[in-house]
Amino acid sequence: MARWIVAALLWLAAACWPAQAGLKRVGEASSARLALVIGVAGYEHLPSLKNAVNDARLVAEAFETTGFDVTLLVDPDRAAIDRAVREHVRRIGEAGGAVSAFYFAGQGFEIDRRSYVAGADARIETLDDVDRAATSFDAIMAQIEAANGDGVSLFLFDACRDNPFHASIQSSTRGAAMLSDQDGARSAAVVRGSLVAYAVGPGGIAEDGSGDNGPFAAAVSRALAMPNLDQSAWFREVRNATVDATGGRQVPTVIDNLTGDFIFNPVAVAADPDDQPQTRAARAIYEAEPGVLKPTYEDGSHALLIGVGDYDMGADGRQAWRDLPAVPDELARLGSVLATVHGFDVETVLDPTGDELTDALENFVNRHGAKPNARLVIMLAGHGTTTESFGKKTAWFVPRDAPAMTPPAPFRNAALNLRRIEEWSEVLEAKHVLWIFDSCFSGAAIRMIESRSDGGTPDGWSAHLHTNPVRRVITSGSENEEVPAKSRFTERLIDVLAGRVTIGEGAMITGGQIGSFLREDVIRYTFKQGLPKVTPQSDTIVLPGEEGDIVFRIEPQLAAAWSAAR
Repeated sequence: MARWIVAALLWLAAACWPAQAGLKRVGEASSARLALVIGVAGYEHLPSLKNAVNDARLVAEAFETTGFDVTLLVDPDRAAIDRAVREHVRRIGEAGGAVSAFYFAGQGFEIDRRSYVAGADARIETLDDVDRAATSFDAIMAQIEAANGDGVSLFLFDACRDNPFHASIQSSTRGAAMLSDQDGARSAAVVRGSLVAYAVGPGGIAEDGSGDNGPFAAAVSRALAMPNLDQSAWFREVRNATVDATGGRQVPTVIDNLTGDFIFNPVAVAADPDDQPQTRAARAIYEAEPGVLKPTYEDGSHALLIGVGDYDMGADGRQAWRDLPAVPDELARLGSVLATVHGFDVETVLDPTGDELTDALENFVNRHGAKPNARLVIMLAGHGTTTESFGKKTAWFVPRDAPAMTPPAPFRNAALNLRRIEEWSEVLEAKHVLWIFDSCFSGAAIRMIESRSDGGTPDGWSAHLHTNPVRRVITSGSENEEVPAKSRFTERLIDVLAGRVTIGEGAMITGGQIGSFLREDVIRYTFKQGLPKVTPQSDTIVLPGEEGDIVFRIEPQLAAAWSAAR
């Protein structure tokens, strides 16, 4: 079914938009598109794989639909792989250069920064067996690159890159050197005009998949169905889909030595997709320089909203933390405005236990944290508290099953120490991350981490806000304040994101501006209402090179549609 869907999407794209003429792209001078696709699942001496042949067939069909003349090998031995490579090289030579694609799915490994593919007959028991029994992926690349001259050479390695002899060679002199080398960059020379996409990084495991296809092959076939992606956008789609499918366990890597843009599936489009309100909002399109539009969030926008409103009864029949019945509706409205007006993929977790809370956060970080041009919003709404040791305060977020704070050990085992946000922020590669805490004493989270003040609203819209990273934290109160059960803070945050409040100039607003507005608005409101003082806080976690800010683009059409549906 997946293969038929990919074929149908590709046919539809070609039928609706005729091929574009006159594009100056690499590979266009070569009329031939030649692909060699190999899948090995039935091994004689190594563990068999469930999906490697399925993956090869899926990718072969996707290549065929994009105009490649495909040679498909199923369960070949080493000799058959070598013959197929030589024949592929001969066909490239006859064509006088080509767009060449090579894909392998099966058992593979990497030793001393050199990758190998195993045919169906491979028997590898010791390190000395490797060069005799397996085929060097680097040698395959060298043959194809040498024959292809000024053509385009694409290599897709859908196999593991771990070292199966890691344990056995650790004590040997040669093994120790190899293990040391394996931690560095690849040594294989990838020449100009080539792109190598690996299903996983060095030392990693490529998953076979629980369904009919592995995650990398499924991502490759889907990306090939998308029109007009250059190699950067194409690989970004592949990487993000693989990361999502594996929960962050598998992160593809790429070596791109192409001399220009290569379009995998070139078709003419009826209109500029960047000129659509949905695209402008979701990708935060901005003017980098006069007449030049650029997207800020090419890797998408993702939000995790966690709220606790229904707290457990304790073993003694008493409830340590009162319920917060407004939380579910507040998060539902916030999620709705993020999805509708700003194009976020929103996940909501309600009433988690301590373990479920940590699992949700770690899973979200693993799936989306490796996307370098992504926008992430993570919000926690519920009870918060602080503890103090040696004159230093620690902020905690209270999950559904947290007991009372005394004795301290059971509470600390269940609650989330907000120091962990700094740990997660340091491993996140996403460009812009916004942490929002709507809980009592949440301002202590900022005090606990190394931070810098905003320095006021930025003067104008400069490109560094969009291009540089940030880890911003906005809290509903200071470290010494309780906040109301029904949140003015979240309501006004929704109003800002829905365009009901005008802050800043133009379509773009930053996290710093949102934090400043919420602080002023909530302080004024509580003072006028005669309520206890509440002082929202906004700051950023200091990380190297952190000079940007998270941005939201208000598109009037989307904002009006959301408000009309309320």
